[in-house]
Amino acid sequence: RQLEEANALTQSLKKKKTSLPQLFNVITSSMKEGQQLLLIIDQFEELYSQTREIAEQEQFLEALLSLHASKLVTVLLTMRADFLGRALLYRPFADELQNANQMIGPMDRNELIEVIERPLSGTFVSFEPGLTTQILDDVGQEPGNLPLLEFALTSLWDEQVDGKLTFAAYEKIGKVEGALTEHANDAYDTFKSEEEAKRVRRLFMQLVQPVTGTVNTKRKARRSELGDELWQLTTQLADERLVVTGQDETGEQTVELAHEALISNWQRFEGWIQEDWEFRAWQERLRAGMRQWQSHENNEGFLLLGAPLTLAEDWLQQRRLDLSQLEISYIEASIEARALRQAEEEARQQHELETAQALAETEKKRAEEQVQAATSLRKRLIYVVGLLAVAAILGITAVFFGVRSSQNAKIATNKEATAVSAKATAEIDRNNAVRSEVEAADAAATAVSANATAVVDRNNAVMNEVEAANAAATAVSANATAVVDRNNAEMNEVEANRQLRISRAQVVAAFASQVLNEPSNDTELATLLALESIYLNDGIASNVLWSANDTLRQIFTQPYFNNSLHGHKNKVNSIVYSPLRKIMASGDEDGVIHLWDMEDTSSEPVALQGQVGISLLAFSPDGQILASAIGGGVSIQLWDMTNLDAEPKNLIGHFGQVNSIAFSPINNRILASGGVDQTIRIWDLGNLEKQPWILQGHEASVNSIAFSPDGKLIASGSGELALDGPDNTVRLWDLNNESAEPIIIQEEEYRINSVAFSPDGQTLATSHLSNIDIWNINDLNNIQLQDELWGHDGGEVDFMIFSSDGQMLGSVGAFSVHVWDATTNDYFSQVELKGPKEYGLNSFAFLSDGETLAYAGQSSIIRLVNLAPPPAEPIDIFVNPQGVGEMTFFPNGEILAAEYGSGVIRLWDLINPNNEPRKLDVNRPSTLELSPDGLFLAAGSWDGSINFWDMNNLDVQPLDFRAHDDGITSISFSPNKQILASSSDQHIRFWNMDNHDEPLDELFQDDVVESITYSPDGKIFVSADRGGKIYLWNIDNLDERPKILQGHEGSIQDVVFSPDGKTLASGSRDTFIRLWNMENLDSEPIILRGHEDDVWALDYSPNGNLLASASEDGTVRLWNMNNPTDVAMVLRDTKGYQKSEVIFSPDGLTLASNSSSSIQLWILLDELMEIGCQMVKRNLSWEEWKVYVGEYVPYHQTCENLPVHPSVLVEISQ
Repeated sequence: RQLEEANALTQSLKKKKTSLPQLFNVITSSMKEGQQLLLIIDQFEELYSQTREIAEQEQFLEALLSLHASKLVTVLLTMRADFLGRALLYRPFADELQNANQMIGPMDRNELIEVIERPLSGTFVSFEPGLTTQILDDVGQEPGNLPLLEFALTSLWDEQVDGKLTFAAYEKIGKVEGALTEHANDAYDTFKSEEEAKRVRRLFMQLVQPVTGTVNTKRKARRSELGDELWQLTTQLADERLVVTGQDETGEQTVELAHEALISNWQRFEGWIQEDWEFRAWQERLRAGMRQWQSHENNEGFLLLGAPLTLAEDWLQQRRLDLSQLEISYIEASIEARALRQAEEEARQQHELETAQALAETEKKRAEEQVQAATSLRKRLIYVVGLLAVAAILGITAVFFGVRSSQNAKIATNKEATAVSAKATAEIDRNNAVRSEVEAADAAATAVSANATAVVDRNNAVMNEVEAANAAATAVSANATAVVDRNNAEMNEVEANRQLRISRAQVVAAFASQVLNEPSNDTELATLLALESIYLNDGIASNVLWSANDTLRQIFTQPYFNNSLHGHKNKVNSIVYSPLRKIMASGDEDGVIHLWDMEDTSSEPVALQGQVGISLLAFSPDGQILASAIGGGVSIQLWDMTNLDAEPKNLIGHFGQVNSIAFSPINNRILASGGVDQTIRIWDLGNLEKQPWILQGHEASVNSIAFSPDGKLIASGSGELALDGPDNTVRLWDLNNESAEPIIIQEEEYRINSVAFSPDGQTLATSHLSNIDIWNINDLNNIQLQDELWGHDGGEVDFMIFSSDGQMLGSVGAFSVHVWDATTNDYFSQVELKGPKEYGLNSFAFLSDGETLAYAGQSSIIRLVNLAPPPAEPIDIFVNPQGVGEMTFFPNGEILAAEYGSGVIRLWDLINPNNEPRKLDVNRPSTLELSPDGLFLAAGSWDGSINFWDMNNLDVQPLDFRAHDDGITSISFSPNKQILASSSDQHIRFWNMDNHDEPLDELFQDDVVESITYSPDGKIFVSADRGGKIYLWNIDNLDERPKILQGHEGSIQDVVFSPDGKTLASGSRDTFIRLWNMENLDSEPIILRGHEDDVWALDYSPNGNLLASASEDGTVRLWNMNNPTDVAMVLRDTKGYQKSEVIFSPDGLTLASNSSSSIQLWILLDELMEIGCQMVKRNLSWEEWKVYVGEYVPYHQTCENLPVHPSVLVEISQ
């Protein structure tokens, strides 16, 4: 019966017919007094990995906490340690975990034996002798082999013979490494047809998440993604224990890999992944864009464009069967949108062509009219020339006949000798006159001829001009067409480039968010991608800015920003830092040593080839010698840092593995080493022929050694893996007295793992199991245990080191580095390891800046972790238990005025926020306002008075007057600063700044007025009341009936105009913000949804691009006014107190908000970008550029303050 009830309740939960609290009410109601219910939740990390909404996570946690608070239910959770930081972010849950947290580290060999053999106790089944040992040897030390062990044991159980688990059966299943592979191959082979096999492959490829730069992980696929054809395979594969099915939060069926080990251990699957990786990586990018498209109600701005769309078309054609119907619809919608844009563009081009042709026709007609005019002119000129020619001929004829008459007269005169002289003279004179007339006629004829020639030439010139006009008209037409074509081509190119930049910016912004949320949590790469998306976007697409802003804010409001050093090909086992040379050395499993310039980590490291399996590194104090040793090796190699081409020198002396090496801090040529042979050897590197000084006394492996800062002592820790070994001690050796016996200062039941001296030599830190002991060694005759540090619940403390300034002590456990305040021994912080395979940490080092920690885990990547506080965390500049009210910035942005419930206004110097603020006394201030010119500060009070301060003379008592009988709810200066409006209860009064005896005017409303303001041009006065109404008054005629805006269902707490006056924003206790179009008040307002409680305050950024809102829900939200329906960016401080005020600084770079006890200053995008380029240590590599940005986008420096990545220079050189 109980089983049936349990099944019924389980189904009710799955189908969401009942909630978790309701379920437990049913169970606890039937419990007897004194009974306790145990609730076990396995894999609790899925609350964070499968649910992205913080509100949903917190709702679930609240349900659990309320169950726990009932005292009837005990909750037992199991969760991966790498998710503990996420769990601690919710303070109520973190408080409960403080004293109820049991960290479980990796199992040692004895524990594994118990896990394997104990389940068989009390049964008739047993292992063949020696089989358990063989299985453990096969498992090895790799944490990733544990899932293989689980599967191998399950398979081995199925092969038992007569109650025996035998070697033969173990061989048959393929041992630990082969069991899963062979089972998967057998299951795959049951699909006989080629079509079935192809469908199986397609299904498995949807169950893997391709991850760039690290291992691929499993993913949960929905039935809608797979389609019915592939979903039919899941039942058979689930029966074979290769996949598991379930439901997501919406009730849709899901399927995922039963064993993530399949990804890296089933060779057939690995081959599929390698072949299909490019497609699957693209498909996940497509899904990221598609999710944005869906979340924005299929907004066209989120469709694919340019090259990404072309690529999507190619994949659609090649792999249509591998795409879900929704993915196909997304691509096809993008194609349709592109076709629509192309059609619109073609129509625009056709219109421009027709316009150009019309222009050319007009020019041609004008040219023809010019030709006609010129022809008419030519005819008139020919007529004139003809008349002139006739006139010239007649003149010449007359002259000819005149000459003949003169000759006859002369003959007559000669015959008459007796003619008188006077008459002869007269005749001669007449003859001369006639000759002059002839010459004149000749000149006239010449002039007429010349004139006629000129007229003809001019006519020819006109004809030439006409022909030129015709040619010009033709040229104009051709040129117009060419200009249109060129303009079209340029516009097409510009638009294509614009669309390409937008699409790439969207993709890169999505990649930034994806990288940040991957297990590797590569904050440096995510930062670079977010910054690059902003660069590519160039202010075009607001959604890109929004996404990048959100990513950068997530990164820089969380602790432990990390940079990554890439270069090793195999697991990095050891790192060491030389403060003098600013060089870090790292050694890997392949024997490669990299020397990193820590002042320029973007430069390529120098590589040295040492012995395979380097496990230890140490620099001499002057940084000129690097010592290295290998795991399992007996020799030490010495590298000359001044001559990197020289072969290393070898030190051989130990008879077993070297476990620890250290240089004397006062002698660069003294090196100590400790090893499995139970000895410590002191080497003189200045004389390698000399035998080392051997310190003997330990009766177990020497695991760690350290020199005291003055070089006079060596501390050593010893012990074996087994419990109660022969010599688990810490000893101090006096190097100035060879015959002196070492001082044994500690004996434990378990081995000593690490020893470390503080830089001042007063303290020695030792570790065993998960404990750290701090010893005061100032008096060697009276060594005292000073403190014990606890916190490494995840495993043994393997290694410790002090920072160079002695302020911090770092310690390494199985999963994290703990940093302790060495001056107080208080817990300082914990740096969690990142990455799916980093279940252990091999080495770490403090850098000399005191804020950076370098560590190497179980991967080829070295991470540099910034221990400084998050750079974008809001600054709390005051804590006041009596509350913080309204605030205002001074015009220079350097002073912030804030009023407090304690009856005082404080003026904070934001340049020096730690300075004590100036105080202005006022009786119970309720509201605050600065005049537009910044000359007066006005404060309204709950007693109905208003106080004015002259900002140029704050020492003078403020002017005050009684404005209302009751408390003032709001005040507002007119833009010309001549009038101050105030509201109280249902009254609004207007006051002349020069005379406060009587108000200039008064308004009365039906409900209590909560907020008033002027439009930027001063023509409209706005008042909002508790009844949810907004009144718009004509300031030139307040007697005129106001326009009333309605829609809010709760009291309106704030109204504010956009800087251009075109939009009025209102915030209400109904949780909504409404944006009213002042140019069309009859249109419906835009409603902004997102706040979960009362909206108290609003403010626009100076450029009008952002609207900030403050709410009772403890958040400040930033709304994108270029696309106001976008999801708002949420600013939430760690305290989560309600927010009742929010204002932008005059330059728009800072946002101030308040809470019940403090003021927060938030930085905005411009400063986030500056921080980003300060925090990263490099630009994108060529490989990263190809993967995330694309080869067809020309490479450039994302951060101009950093050099081009070396890999790009290599690519260019090739």
